[in-house]
Amino acid sequence: MSKIYHPALVQERIDEVQGNSDENEENTNDVSYGKVCCSGQYKNATYVGCTLAVLQQLTGINFIMFYSNTLFAGGDISA
Repeated sequence: MSKIYHPALVQERIDEVQGNSDENEENTNDVSYGKVCCSGQYKNATYVGCTLAVLQQLTGINFIMFYSNTLFAGGDISA
């Protein structure tokens, strides 16, 4: 951490991180798969990932998974 922060701020940053981890342990029950995978930020990525996996399983063609990056690079797909 001394490479990232000024030496005088290292202990302060360590204390801050430890304090945040204690607060996060109390709120762990609020997280669900629906919130993680289907929030607005990740909805499209989850849909595309599941669709690719289903297509690969239904067709048995590994082409879809191996070359999906090339397929998407050819089209203008943006979130």
